[in-house]
Order: sequence, then C-alpha cells, then structure tokens
Amino acid sequence: MIPPPAELAFAPATQRLDSLLHELTAFREFGQTTVCEEISGLGHNTVPVFVNEFWTSKQRAAHPLHEVSYRACFKPQLPRFFIERLTQPGDLVYDPFMGRGTTLVEGALLGRHIAGCDVNPLNCWGVSNNTKGTNTNRVVLFQKP
Repeated sequence: MIPPPAELAFAPATQRLDSLLHELTAFREFGQTTVCEEISGLGHNTVPVFVNEFWTSKQRAAHPLHEVSYRACFKPQLPRFFIERLTQPGDLVYDPFMGRGTTLVEGALLGRHIAGCDVNPLNCWGVSNNTKGTNTNRVVLFQKP
C-alpha cells in the first residue's frame, strides 16, 4: 500500500523516492497500465521513464488562482503531485523559471515557503498578487535584470 502524500513528506528521502517510483508504476486511474522503460543515461547509469496518462484533460479542476491564461503553462496538478510527495509544510519550493507561477501558487497553497525568479517583471507582479492570502508567510521573487 502506498502511504498518503502527507505521510511521505516526513519520510526519509530514499523512502519518498521509492514510494514515488512505486506509485508511478502502479498508477491505473484512467484504465491504462503504466509502462516503465529504462533509457541509457551518461556513463553506466540508466534513467526510468514512465509512460501513462498521469495528467489528462479529465483533471482540469484546480484552484481559481490558476485561471489566468499563459502561453507556457501546465496543469497545477503536476507540481502539486511532486510538492506533496517530496516536500513537507514549511519547506522551500523554488522555481527558477516561474512564468505565471503555477508551481509557486501550489507550493503556497500547500503551506510551503516559495521563491522564484523570471525575466518578465509582469510575472513577478502576477505571482506576488496570486500568492497573497495563501498559507505561506514567506514569498521571495526575483526579476532577472
């Protein structure tokens, strides 16, 4: 049985990684079996690649803060999935290319401290406004000169 994300956040890093790999392999929510292949990395290392419909159009429900359109965005369920499993409340979530702030908004909604940067000053302004009133008390945003 896979522990819930809240329990995983407090587990040692190797246990969290093992649990994440198991959860990806066992995923069958939309009726498809996950295919796991290994591709050659640098040197003698291999990298596991998981293929399935992990994030689909069936998962559009999200917090209203994500409703602003942006050309390079992704569904908030993607960063939420990893934030829940690989961090715990109070940890720092950093996004070096924050765009409209999907990852940072999810981090803030989950009680993480957030930091990010972007070359577009409008993105810094938008993320700052979108994270007001969330569960985080620490927001650090940088605009790259």
